[in-house]
Amino acid sequence: MVVQLYARSRCGLAAVLLIAVTLVGGCSSYQLAYNNLDRLLLGYVEDYVELSSVQRQQILPTVRQWHRQHRQQQLPEYRQWLLEVRQAVNSTGDAEMALHRELDDKVAANWLTTIDESWLELRRGALPSALVLIEQLDPIQQQRLLNRLQQQLDKQWRQYHKRTAVEQAEHRYQIYLKRLQRWSGRLHNSQQQQLKRLVGELVDTRPLWLAYRQRWIDRLQQALALQAKPQHDIQRFRSAIETLVVASNTLQGDSLQRAMASNRQQWVRFTSRFINGLSAQQRDHFITELDSLIGDIEQLLS
Repeated sequence: MVVQLYARSRCGLAAVLLIAVTLVGGCSSYQLAYNNLDRLLLGYVEDYVELSSVQRQQILPTVRQWHRQHRQQQLPEYRQWLLEVRQAVNSTGDAEMALHRELDDKVAANWLTTIDESWLELRRGALPSALVLIEQLDPIQQQRLLNRLQQQLDKQWRQYHKRTAVEQAEHRYQIYLKRLQRWSGRLHNSQQQQLKRLVGELVDTRPLWLAYRQRWIDRLQQALALQAKPQHDIQRFRSAIETLVVASNTLQGDSLQRAMASNRQQWVRFTSRFINGLSAQQRDHFITELDSLIGDIEQLLS
């Protein structure tokens, strides 16, 4: 849905989890993935650095504890929020129905705020696991982690520079179009034009975001250097990791934050206009997808 497209601007493990579990859904495979999240998270980590069997056993209890807490505390909140979204979308139906009302920008803005808050809760919950992981890495593993992160970032820069500004906009449009149609069914010509206007109005934050990611990697390298000192300050080291995991927005810079704030306003307006303009068939499609996702979460909770 529209919130999934907004969420796409986020990055990292929290984004992967939130999108997979709460914004894409509608398929039993997501239930299977969530129920095996502890193993999947370790697999995600090992895309960057290979862990020994001893390290995996040391990290796994913390990951499993976080997983249990997420299921008990966050999933009910996701379910409640999705029910509220369903009610709001359903209420924008037939004008002759007593429940009819148009979705306003304030409701759409609250949806995006909910996503931001969920991101923050995910990062806070992941902090103990991140600390255990980082503290278990030896110097060779730390360097491999840094190298892997840098290689990935360099690749993203190369991919970005391959496209002209026009090609970048078309690429974003095609991604958004595909994901919107996943939720609403085929978009009419007027809706496609509405989406194209949105893409044209959005600030291209990609170069600013990649520059921020470079600052993030550099700060991680500095934190690991603190740990390498013979008598390092453990609290200073953990505070540095906490900043990277929970308060990474402090590294974004004014330009990126202004651009993101501008894009957020564009998404708010687009969300309310798009949902108010859904046809009866598109609204039914949307409600069906939401019901499927809510059902998945209820199965996970049971």
